[in-house]
Amino acid sequence: MKRIFFIGVSAFFMVACGSHSNSADQELPKLIEYYFNQQIGGTPEAGINETYYFRLEDDKVILEQLKVGEEQLELSTADGLLFTATSDLKSAQATNPAKYRKVELFGRSRDGDSQMHWQMDSVPMREQIFMPLAQPQGD
Repeated sequence: MKRIFFIGVSAFFMVACGSHSNSADQELPKLIEYYFNQQIGGTPEAGINETYYFRLEDDKVILEQLKVGEEQLELSTADGLLFTATSDLKSAQATNPAKYRKVELFGRSRDGDSQMHWQMDSVPMREQIFMPLAQPQGD
């Protein structure tokens, strides 16, 4: 009985390891451009947010989610190649001033057969956009 159990467990591990190696061998689609911009409000109370951009080489993949620190953002696209996500507004004190962001990207193939995951250690900031103060409304 122990021998049958051992054979069954061994077969399970061989199958599990085999399927893991197949998914690891799958090459992730190429990101040909990626960066983020920071939008800074005209007053300290206005806050700061960031917009992330990821351009794929082809449209075989749909990028769905972006994780930046503890924040999870939904990605959207207009053309199937450039995906964007914008963070919530944060105070200047709550924003990390780094010029690079470590992020995780989650996506899937268009045919729905496989999930994909990228870990990126250095998404660069391209631009800081300073928003002007609104002019006071006179009567």
